Amino acid sequence: MDTNNTFSAPANIEDFAVIFDCTGFTVAQMDWTFVKEAISTLQNHYPERLGTLYVVNHPFVVNMTWKMVKPWLDPSTVDKIQFCDINKLVQVFDRKHLPTRLGGTSNFESTDFILGLETLKPDYNPTQ
Repeated sequence: MDTNNTFSAPANIEDFAVIFDCTGFTVAQMDWTFVKEAISTLQNHYPERLGTLYVVNHPFVVNMTWKMVKPWLDPSTVDKIQFCDINKLVQVFDRKHLPTRLGGTSNFESTDFILGLETLKPDYNPTQ
């Protein structure tokens, strides 16, 4: 197995969760080339590493965009994507790791905001 192209997580972590905050999203901001490349990269080089993708604060246009993007995804990936509200996030992530704008207590903000693997609650189950 070629491990150079596969994500290596600590032994006790097999997948990861992603929060996609759609606050202020418009179709004009959509970069279709990037979306296709991101999908290809995740499916081809990080197979089965996505636990759940939580999409929050999504306007109607995101639902329309989802209908266009969904056919590009493997069905097992589609099953891992949840459109939810902030209440769901605080059930899955420790509040101390979520920024206040997402229902948490952290004052950390960044334009490149990425939650680390350690931010999930110890009993995290991606099928929740």
